[in-house]
Amino acid sequence: MPASRSRLKTASLGIGAAVAAGLLTACAENTGNGGGGGGEGIDFGATKEEYAEALADVDPITITAQSPSPKGSLTGAKFEGYMQAVEEWSDGKISFDIAYSNAIAPPQEIDNALNDGRLDLGSVVPAYEREEFPASAHLAEATFAGGQGAFLGLLESNAWWMDVGYATDEIFEEFEEAGATVLVPAFNSGLIALNCGGPVDSLDDFAGLQVITGTATQADTLGQLGASGVSMAYPEIYEALQRGVADCSMNSLLVSVLGGFTDLTPHAIIDSGAGFGSGPGTWAFSTAAWESYPLVVQQLLFDRIDAFIESNLESVWQTISEAVGAMQDAGGGITEYPAEVRDAIAEINEARMESLRDTDAVADGDAWIDDLNASIESWDDTLVELYGEEIAYDDFPAEWSPGETDLQPYIDAIFDEVLLDHRPS
Repeated sequence: MPASRSRLKTASLGIGAAVAAGLLTACAENTGNGGGGGGEGIDFGATKEEYAEALADVDPITITAQSPSPKGSLTGAKFEGYMQAVEEWSDGKISFDIAYSNAIAPPQEIDNALNDGRLDLGSVVPAYEREEFPASAHLAEATFAGGQGAFLGLLESNAWWMDVGYATDEIFEEFEEAGATVLVPAFNSGLIALNCGGPVDSLDDFAGLQVITGTATQADTLGQLGASGVSMAYPEIYEALQRGVADCSMNSLLVSVLGGFTDLTPHAIIDSGAGFGSGPGTWAFSTAAWESYPLVVQQLLFDRIDAFIESNLESVWQTISEAVGAMQDAGGGITEYPAEVRDAIAEINEARMESLRDTDAVADGDAWIDDLNASIESWDDTLVELYGEEIAYDDFPAEWSPGETDLQPYIDAIFDEVLLDHRPS
């Protein structure tokens, strides 16, 4: 692989006029999604009509894909929004045969389904398979960093996760070995909350608490606080909470809604200064399928990452609004940790960040952490400039409205700073 992904960009982000003037005709060197699939390509920024014309002689393509959610669910909107945009912009030449509610493969087996041909496109959770995806798992271990807020925090995390993901050769290499081609190396469908049946008001309340976790990082932090982590995939969470096997669950509000257990855990905590880390999803194609597509099809599938980003953010914000409202109606809501807990988590996280420098998962652990921190700082500055102040979770139902946030400057910045260097060509 070329060395262009070996270090993150840390220069100030070029947006607005620079994007409009310089990027609409760009057709950058691909370094992340394999070689072109053959045939003529099309410039980035092509219109819907130009894409339809470019695809006129392409034979119809049906892509077998999977969503973790029922059809039309908010929790699956990012996948359905992406697929709908691709179908529309292909003028019907590309269609998706969607298996809903993980009908083809459970979360832990999606990578296998991509490799053996059961799926052409799916969302892999590398944290479930750390040995197979060590670099992706290493990124997951660092996701406690950065803002954890409902609005700016979600924007920031999705930006820096993708930034760091695309800058990490090892993530692409391990997926290539698994027979998959990465489109979005890491995406965030909501910051992680401690969701409990009753309030957690002090450090003493963690003693003996049984908490469902999705990552080893979460379990380690909980252990240092006095709680015990219980590892399981999200389809099993509802029954575990209902039966009293666990007291709480560490997951995003999106997962709470997907699992239908907001009524079981109406007391949630998300703290801007005390991140627990997440299990990022990876949006990936079967390499066999990807390499069979003509270049112009690969380019359309890549260019419509914008629809994936927008659909993900809007659906997560809608879910946050609904989940917070439901928790408040049940006598709970979303709070932050008391100072003693926040300070304890911050101390744990500081030590963990330093420990992540010592790793075999990436070539240079020191440089990787330095670049990760620089990416967070850069995106934080840009997002404050673009969108202003954070919105508190408990205020979200009153202060946020669907479709009112102009996401185009954010999407332009992500394409400019991260994606265009990896567009198929």
